[in-house]
Amino acid sequence: MPADLTALRKLAKANLGVAGVLRAASRMKVRENHTALITLHRFSKQPDGHQLSHDTLLIALRALDGLGFGQLLHPNRRHRATFHWHVDPRAVSAAAFDASIALAPRDFVNPAARPEPPPQPHSAPAIPAGWRHISFPLRPEGEATLQIPADLTAAEARRLGHLLLAHAQD
Repeated sequence: MPADLTALRKLAKANLGVAGVLRAASRMKVRENHTALITLHRFSKQPDGHQLSHDTLLIALRALDGLGFGQLLHPNRRHRATFHWHVDPRAVSAAAFDASIALAPRDFVNPAARPEPPPQPHSAPAIPAGWRHISFPLRPEGEATLQIPADLTAAEARRLGHLLLAHAQD
């Protein structure tokens, strides 16, 4: 998605969080075109003296992601949340607040340098007809899962119990 500078200018005027992120990005040194949310929070002191909250910063970074200026990685982990800029953040900041400035080709990051999106969790395999999936919290750190017939008999349950006993370690 190409970066939408017109939409960004409108958003920066209407959304204090986006404006704060852009002001913070213009003041900080960006290494390898990514910014950790925790670092951005330190630089987000507003002209009136208050700092933007982490939640406000995340909302603003999601908006910048949606407009094509970068990619928000690990948004659900506060200390790992990172924004990977597709455009130099200092150029984005300057262009957002000054309509006479346009983004130049040199402001865009090489597409080959962009990170791969985070892996998506694997979906659980489909359960065949006549079977059901059960989970049991066996230990605090995990649970046991079984796929058993929906019409499991007492004899089959005993056989399954003997199988589990055979694998137990005392």
